[in-house]
Amino acid sequence: MVPLLLTSPVFAVDCGNASDPSTMSQCAAQQHAAADKELNALYQQITSRLKSNPDSQKDPVAGSDVQAVLEVSGG
Repeated sequence: MVPLLLTSPVFAVDCGNASDPSTMSQCAAQQHAAADKELNALYQQITSRLKSNPDSQKDPVAGSDVQAVLEVSGG
């Protein structure tokens, strides 16, 4: 006797031609997961750089840059 699996089978989804709500939702979930993974990797890279270089945490728009913006905007 073959055991009955209650999970849905995994099928390859053609997200380029998704036309029904279920497929669109599955494709959106896949895209979200991929973007989340990439964002997490970038976040880890940035936090590593900031920890290794404390000077990089300083405000990049400081002093004369702020003054120049105020002068141009009439402030």
